[in-house]
Amino acid sequence: MEVFVAETQSKRLVRLWNEEVSAYEMKKLVEALSKLADEDSDAPILFEIYSNGGNCEAGFAFCDWVAANNIPLNTVGYGQVSSMAIPIFLLGKQRSMGARCTMTLHPMQSVFTEKKSLEGTALAEQITQLKDWQAIYLDHVVHHVHGIDRKELKKMMDKNTTFNAERALKLGLVDNVFS
Repeated sequence: MEVFVAETQSKRLVRLWNEEVSAYEMKKLVEALSKLADEDSDAPILFEIYSNGGNCEAGFAFCDWVAANNIPLNTVGYGQVSSMAIPIFLLGKQRSMGARCTMTLHPMQSVFTEKKSLEGTALAEQITQLKDWQAIYLDHVVHHVHGIDRKELKKMMDKNTTFNAERALKLGLVDNVFS
């Protein structure tokens, strides 16, 4: 992954563009954001996101790092901001989205790579972990979006809901939509 970092006029900019949320990508973002925060810890950083999501552990590690380090982000969504990219997007103090951008909520998923992982306690542990991650995800969204109903959000996740920028605005996930 290439993390784009640029300073143009008074803006500081980082992009997660067409990449999956993974430990590798989040490490690159942490490095880029650390550099910008070291230069000026109070100046907002514009974080542009176009991602279909990815790994929960990596995504929430990134969210925790941003919160612990008080990184001042303003986020902008383009194209698609879905799955694990949504909690990352919600880190923005100001959140904007392109008029043609979509968001998709879906239940937590896992890939079983070994036959033994489909047996007995390993499967039960995997299901428990997925439920735990889903609860953390829901709590994160509710914490960052005032007025959103957790039960309604869970229903949207269970139905694999995709919504457009205007619906995201009505739900309070974004502050403004631009075209």
